[in-house]
Amino acid sequence: MRNSFNVALAALFLSVLAVAANADAGPLDSPGAHKAMVCSACHGFGGNPPSKTVPTLAGMDQVYFKQTITAYAEGKRQSPEMEPYAKYVLEFGVDEIAAYFAAQKKTASAKPKVAPK
Repeated sequence: MRNSFNVALAALFLSVLAVAANADAGPLDSPGAHKAMVCSACHGFGGNPPSKTVPTLAGMDQVYFKQTITAYAEGKRQSPEMEPYAKYVLEFGVDEIAAYFAAQKKTASAKPKVAPK
């Protein structure tokens, strides 16, 4: 009786693992997702900013992303706001973060608000 219970339990466990292994990955399941969260403050969740005043990172080519981040970190591309974040990205995994943003789908940004005349 105990052996049949163990076999049934093992079969259940293996079937749960099989289902979990075939599940689609969500937007926060990739290795770079958690590292890229710091970027979301300005560039929006998944690299889709809330307005057109900040560059969209979603769908960005990985090579271009890495070149741009390196240029900001080295001061070759001037931005006092971006330099410390670029250094963070280089330190904690530019390849993973670039892959994360490249895999994201672009969405339409809101138009910048203009003050009435």
